[in-house]
Amino acid sequence: MDLKRPSSSEGDYLFSSTASTAPYTTFDTAPSSSLRTAPAMARRTVLLLTLGYCGAFWALGLVIASLGPVLLDLAYKTNSSLSEVGYVFVGRSVGYLLGSAGGGPLFDRLPGNLLLSGSLLFAAAATAFIPIVTTLWLLAVITFTQGFAMGFLDTGGNVMLIQLHGDKVGPFMQGMHFTFALGAFMSPLLVRAFITDAQATLETEEQQEHHYDDTSLRYTFWVIAATFVPISLYLLLFKSPPNDHSNNNNNENADDSNNNKDNDSGLRIIGFTLREALIIFLTFLLLGLYVGPEISAGGFIDPYVQIQRLMDKGDAALLVSVFWGAVCLWRLSGVPAAFALTPEMLMATCTFGCVVMAVLFLVFSLSPVALWLIT
Repeated sequence: MDLKRPSSSEGDYLFSSTASTAPYTTFDTAPSSSLRTAPAMARRTVLLLTLGYCGAFWALGLVIASLGPVLLDLAYKTNSSLSEVGYVFVGRSVGYLLGSAGGGPLFDRLPGNLLLSGSLLFAAAATAFIPIVTTLWLLAVITFTQGFAMGFLDTGGNVMLIQLHGDKVGPFMQGMHFTFALGAFMSPLLVRAFITDAQATLETEEQQEHHYDDTSLRYTFWVIAATFVPISLYLLLFKSPPNDHSNNNNNENADDSNNNKDNDSGLRIIGFTLREALIIFLTFLLLGLYVGPEISAGGFIDPYVQIQRLMDKGDAALLVSVFWGAVCLWRLSGVPAAFALTPEMLMATCTFGCVVMAVLFLVFSLSPVALWLIT
């Protein structure tokens, strides 16, 4: 989209000295222009807004990786077994799914930055309540609520970045997801900075002898929740990119529709052509096969190596950070790769690598050295 420089009476920010009806960032024309083709003032505004979306994804990564390293502590706190407390991941995943699905239509109709700001505050509130509860069912409800806000934020961040950069979004998308992995890399280190060396275990006898520092657990999640607040307020300083791009592309869509009419034979599925529906389904399947194992590995690898007595608590936390750090580095490498490779080549290469690593993990699951190398 081309961006026109605001007049001196408008400014870039919401809290300007002008009337409240004045826009604080003016977005105009087609969504296909890039940051490099915008005027100087507009480039600065787009860059600041891009940084805001990256900050939101950094906070998302921070909170999504915080649950695994304290799973044993939460099991002790709720007097649950590992298999029982594992349902909090199920609850959070269901909430994430519903939040992702429900966020799409809303971001098409309402100001995106306002929705993102609200989802950040919603996730912060749920995160702050996690260390307070002492019953498993209430913990599952809160993590479901947290997951809903996270899924809403995930969908919204991607949508807003696409609306901001149009068809030049590739490198910016890679950069935003890099910040997600950066937050996930930092989260286990932050958790272990607060949690004491006392280790929650699942054996009843050891639970009775467990020295548990509830204050440290609370501080961990409260600090993480607090990071959401300034990012939420920051996004409110900027006007949302336009979400009515369909009018700008009517002619192109009409031409594409005419060209593909014979191929689609007029068959439509829930308003989509057969080709579009197939692409959506395959993308949904690919993301499910990728994101599911990624989040599961990041959440369960810490309690797994502790229960199997493969590592102590400190090394287990470091292993989780190594896992997310590797994700962080690979996503950073995806920024220049997005310039050089097609999306099809990137997806094929990464999918093959994920399958190979998953097989190696199954084969060498009881070897600490192999776990370090594979993660």
